[in-house]
Amino acid sequence: IQRLFENLLTDDTQKYLENQMKELDLSTVEGKQKKADLLHLQALTATYQMKPSLALGAYYTELDIRASLLGSDHPSLAELYLSIGQTYLQLLNFESAIESYTLALSLLDEKEEKDAFALYRTYLAISEVHLRKAKYRKALQYAEKAQYFLGLDEKNEQPERALIALN
Repeated sequence: IQRLFENLLTDDTQKYLENQMKELDLSTVEGKQKKADLLHLQALTATYQMKPSLALGAYYTELDIRASLLGSDHPSLAELYLSIGQTYLQLLNFESAIESYTLALSLLDEKEEKDAFALYRTYLAISEVHLRKAKYRKALQYAEKAQYFLGLDEKNEQPERALIALN
């Protein structure tokens, strides 16, 4: 499976995705949604290929499209901000990573159980940034917050998602 995955994520894949995007009718909602989906695939491919600058460009273009369709304060954009933050972390741009994670948090509701897993992942990501910056007390504070939301997610009987996120 790993080899198949690696074969799919090549420069040819990037060219294919770009060609698919050129053929879309962006005057329709469906065309815009399809472009956002293709941009997300492009960003994931670029991330896997260790091309974070290309990934960021795709993520930000996707963000613009999804925000125009859903509104800039839609909770589903939190996942995208988390991906952007992870890409900045790959670049060791800690401040931009924190900024992206903070934007993700601003879109999530700590009182909503459905947001528990996203909150867990975001607080854990912030903890990782502080750990890399050797700010251990802050890293621990955010890890404890992450652990709290992981507990809420487990009450939703979805602990397998937590295991995937930890790996």
